[in-house]
Amino acid sequence: MRGMNERTLKAQITYMLLGQQLTMLIDTLTAHPKMIRLIEK
Repeated sequence: MRGMNERTLKAQITYMLLGQQLTMLIDTLTAHPKMIRLIEK
């Protein structure tokens, strides 16, 4: 049980960090539309 809980906790933390980075990325891209064009090319 304890091993599963630790694994679940680590997965949740990983998803949280990924979500934060995605949110930051989206915020940056919406703030700088020119960057989207650079990335698309």
